[in-house]
Amino acid sequence: MKKSILIGFVAVAQFMSCSPDNTPSVSVIKPVPANPATTLPNENVSALFQQFHGKYKVISSVTSEPVDVDLNGISSVNLLQEMDELSLQGGTQYHTELKIYGPSPSSAKPSFTFIQWWPEQFIRTGVGKVWDGGELLSYNPDYVVKYNFQSAYRSFSLSNDLRKITVNPDAPNDAYRWVRPESVTVEANERLRVTNKRRLYTRLGVKEVIITTVYQRFTTS
Repeated sequence: MKKSILIGFVAVAQFMSCSPDNTPSVSVIKPVPANPATTLPNENVSALFQQFHGKYKVISSVTSEPVDVDLNGISSVNLLQEMDELSLQGGTQYHTELKIYGPSPSSAKPSFTFIQWWPEQFIRTGVGKVWDGGELLSYNPDYVVKYNFQSAYRSFSLSNDLRKITVNPDAPNDAYRWVRPESVTVEANERLRVTNKRRLYTRLGVKEVIITTVYQRFTTS
């Protein structure tokens, strides 16, 4: 019985892919607990800190339908082309961050925090009037488009196999700004795939789209 429990708590997930020369390459996610007899992989704070803690830069960001966010008359699903802000500082400015800390004098429980920075659109529609994200505005060339560097802090948890992150709705969840991710998937090579539903002001007016952004860890601090 003890042997079966030990085996049940040690999981290795391999993601297979092919390199350009058709040579198989392997990236491995290893949820290995420090004490298999008592600790689940998604509860081992020390191992989770080593594997996930840090900042993740933008690698790609695509929309569910073509949009013209930069208002140049050309629509695209590639938000890195449509929103220059996402590429600032090599994709590191609008990053996602995972903070993982064990119990401390100020908190008896471990702390898991998910932070996603995003260039929120603020549309000036007149003197003293700013679009709040709710109204489905039509395009108006007189409107002034600005971007603000903003984020929301939320707690999160990991699935037992360490492949899914659940971001909790414990921060102000504005329906249109600072939105909570629809899903977060852990991928190989220290990457996260984050899906959000957002409203974007475009050349065809405001569009509600699904945005899938891939992030890669670039710092462990």
